[in-house]
Amino acid sequence: MCRPGSKHTFWLAVLLSMAMLMTARAVHADDVAAYLEQHGLKQLLAVHLEQQLASADAAARSEILHRLANLYAELLEAETDDNRRAALEQRSRDLLEQAPAGSADALRLALLRGAYRAVERVAESHRLRATQPGEVEAATRALADLIPKLAELREQLHGALITAERRLVRSSGVESVVLSEEFNRISDLHAQCTFLNAWSLYYQGWLLHRPEIVRAAEPLFAEILKTETLNPQPDDVSLDLRSMEGIARAILGMTLCKSMTASSGTTLAWLELLEHPETYEPLRAQAPSLPERLGLPAWRCRAAPLRCRP
Repeated sequence: MCRPGSKHTFWLAVLLSMAMLMTARAVHADDVAAYLEQHGLKQLLAVHLEQQLASADAAARSEILHRLANLYAELLEAETDDNRRAALEQRSRDLLEQAPAGSADALRLALLRGAYRAVERVAESHRLRATQPGEVEAATRALADLIPKLAELREQLHGALITAERRLVRSSGVESVVLSEEFNRISDLHAQCTFLNAWSLYYQGWLLHRPEIVRAAEPLFAEILKTETLNPQPDDVSLDLRSMEGIARAILGMTLCKSMTASSGTTLAWLELLEHPETYEPLRAQAPSLPERLGLPAWRCRAAPLRCRP
């Protein structure tokens, strides 16, 4: 993963220099890692762990892989430079080839999220009629590859969640605290994966003009909305939850789905949830422009009365 002549060689030299400055005596590799982590030097920590992985024995290798996978996931979420992100994605894929199945779920999800965001940018540009020739076709091909991977990871996380819950129920004391944290971690990853799966299905159906694909996204959005049914009505969505960004975006997703699979009246009923004072404010601010974007008849636009005339 760290090739001779690459930039990682430079960073390794920096690491060695830092280690010498930290103390006059030889410093153990774990101390270097702890120092880097304590000071938030995540890029350097990743290089350090890659160096450890290259020479680790079987007993230490599993722990380093797990730690490095979680670190890569954090770096991927924070990286904004396209070139650095592409290099980091390649390092992540190389790592996944070495990681046992189920041991790097956060990293797998981070890579899938990156692929989703690229598709989302194209789809929203297409909505504004601002795409270049070939971009939509490339996006639909990317979605055809992305959706099965999200569905597979979601199913895997669902199984892990059931296992974690069973272990938690049987636990007590300190073990219960540890298992509760693990359950919450897996639950959060499962929710994120469900969210990406739902939106990917919506965009695929919308770009291909296939309502049946969009309809498959609706129960996933319903799951995110924490309703009692996978075919909810707008009134089934808890008022207390609408201030949460994830819930508000799921309401938006359901609104967009209904614009293709249901009547304009049903679509507007979902849209009106976004206009409620308790709804996550950035999405509430977008609500008045949505009827026009969705092509709803102006005379039905109860959700944006100042923009809609009889």
